[in-house]
Amino acid sequence: MYTKYCFLSFLLLFNNVKSDSCSFPLVTEFSQKTCIDKGKNNSFTYYYFKGTTCIPTCKKYDPTSDNQVPDDGVCPLGYLNTRRCNGSKNVDKKCTTDKDCGKLSKCKQKCFPITESCMSYHAQTMDFNKTYYSAQKFKPTCLNDGTWAPKQCKGGETGRCFCFDANGKRLFGEALHKDSKDMTCACSKKREEILSSGKRSFLFLHCDSMGNFEPLQCDGAQCWCAEPKTGDLTSAVVPIRAVMHLPCYDSGTFGDQYFRQCDSEKYAQEIQKREQMYHGVTSFNFRYLKCDGDGAFGPYNVSESRPFCTWRDGSKISPYMGQDMGDLDTLNCNCARDQKRYGTSLYCQQSGNYNNTQTSPSGDKYCVDADGFATSDLNPDKECDMFY
Repeated sequence: MYTKYCFLSFLLLFNNVKSDSCSFPLVTEFSQKTCIDKGKNNSFTYYYFKGTTCIPTCKKYDPTSDNQVPDDGVCPLGYLNTRRCNGSKNVDKKCTTDKDCGKLSKCKQKCFPITESCMSYHAQTMDFNKTYYSAQKFKPTCLNDGTWAPKQCKGGETGRCFCFDANGKRLFGEALHKDSKDMTCACSKKREEILSSGKRSFLFLHCDSMGNFEPLQCDGAQCWCAEPKTGDLTSAVVPIRAVMHLPCYDSGTFGDQYFRQCDSEKYAQEIQKREQMYHGVTSFNFRYLKCDGDGAFGPYNVSESRPFCTWRDGSKISPYMGQDMGDLDTLNCNCARDQKRYGTSLYCQQSGNYNNTQTSPSGDKYCVDADGFATSDLNPDKECDMFY
């Protein structure tokens, strides 16, 4: 009996898998990583973690659109239950009735890959190559529910790690791979969750350069100390006027005020906006501000209805700018900022984003993603837009 309980205590270190079909909780080290590792020796077969049954298993992930919808109507991780025209020439064509598909094709219910899905990304980049020192093509780390892990690393041991949300959108926070051991992105993820919920239009939370929590946090008129990797409280909550008495307060680091250059101006805008709305004003003429997760100026701002790339102190990174406000949906200025920070020699678009087609020193063409990391071999036989 003693041995049994010791063994169970050891297993509690691993995943607690819950399922409606089980009458007991199953504690196991089985995870999404188990399934991804299972497919490493076969570059054309990938597996996803299926934990909805009593005993978790690895199921084959098929990146084609020929999958029929299961009897329960629930598609595998990374798939969407949708209507598509059948036949190899119509796999991407959405439909409502057979009339939308032509004479030799029918409108069928299919499990179609979601391009934003972590597992879909994993399965669609089958020719991934990785060594200890480099990773020619990026493979995301997926959580058990099929979403993106907060921390994603590109470029192998000599590359960098970035923060991402559950759908693969890059967030504030990055580090060189060699410095990323304690990187959790917990702060950047929390900021994104709150802002995307629409409950707050402005956040006081400050993240460090890796997307972790800064030791000192304030919200409104209250301040406290936080554990950097989790955000858990490590002190009492005190009024902001008593912030200097907190053990995590350092006058050399934080100075005499909590806000930084950008978020102090953003906060002033929010206060003025609230007061004007109280008096019935619905239109405002504040300058556009995008702040980073640590309160510094974000990658771009706007002047005279034209977005331009900025450094952390708010200065322009010339000559990079967008054409008009319509570019804000795609603008990230990653290339412009990397050139200033690291002196990278890759080609940037006029907007400051990475040009997805690059040329090696030997004159060979290859494709890169939004962060400047390769998505293809040299001289690919298809357009760069076709690669993940």
